[in-house]
Order: sequence, then structure tokens, then C-alpha cells
Amino acid sequence: MPKKLVVVVGATGGQGIPRLALTSKDIEMVPVSWNDKTSLTNAFKVAYVVFGVTPSYRKESETEHGKNMSSLPSAREQSNGKYTPIRAMEEKSAVDKYIKVVG
Repeated sequence: MPKKLVVVVGATGGQGIPRLALTSKDIEMVPVSWNDKTSLTNAFKVAYVVFGVTPSYRKESETEHGKNMSSLPSAREQSNGKYTPIRAMEEKSAVDKYIKVVG
């Protein structure tokens, strides 16, 4: 059975595990920024599941961080059908589309 990619955003932040502890367990680390939708989109492209821990009580807005993650495009649409639906991205994409329709 092929391995499934699980993406955890915020794993090394204030609420997370130190980076060295993760890399010593042969876990691949990819830098992303909550403020950069492109880095988030690239990290999530082939993910089976995405889990994000948005940082609270920071200079940047936790709401904006959540929006950046939840307004990501559909993996199926982004890859022209190459990737089967990635539930976390598909559902967030559907919510984003709904919000845009209802205002």
C-alpha cells in the first residue's frame, strides 16, 4: 500500500514539537508561511490529509491564517483531475465558494 502524505502546519511552532525531534524520526520538513497562500498550496498539493494549528496571540491575525488555509483551491480542480479529491482541501474549497455566493 502506498504511503499517504499527512501535512501538519504549525508542528514546529509554539504549540508544536521542535524541528529536530521531527527530522530525527525521518519526517520530511517543508517550510511554509501562514501568510503565503502559495507556500501553503504547494505543501498541500499531494496531501492525503491536512491538519493546521493556527497560532494564537501573535502579531499576525489567526483569522487571516485560517482563511489562507481554508480558501485554498480544490486539489482536483488545481490538478485538472490528476489528483483525486483531497477531502480537507475539497471541503474548504466548497465552503469558500459558498461564502462568496451568500456574501
